[in-house]
Amino acid sequence: MTRLRKDETYPPGMGSRIEIAGSSGRTYDFTALPEGVVPPFQGATLVFAEKRRGDWRVLDVRQTDYLPRGDWRPILEQIRAERPNARLLYRLNISHRVREAETLDIGGLHLAARAEAA
Repeated sequence: MTRLRKDETYPPGMGSRIEIAGSSGRTYDFTALPEGVVPPFQGATLVFAEKRRGDWRVLDVRQTDYLPRGDWRPILEQIRAERPNARLLYRLNISHRVREAETLDIGGLHLAARAEAA
């Protein structure tokens, strides 16, 4: 469902690209935000995920109008209280409408499947 392209980074030096699938069948390229790095000055679709057995497991999906604001930090801290290896993956996108659609598409596949399994 997710795939890491080895040796590929974007933006340069920011981290590896990770593909996350949506319920529509479309895949989206995300970048893991390294600890202590200032995030890009843009809106973004956010995926909180952890890597398990070589694959990324989506824990939550959100969007933000301005990534550096850090409104995602408390969410990441809360998730890390239960899942210490959780990471923030981001996909830059200026359009609020597109971010909302991506959030619904990804959440529709990953979060709905987890809710059904519970």
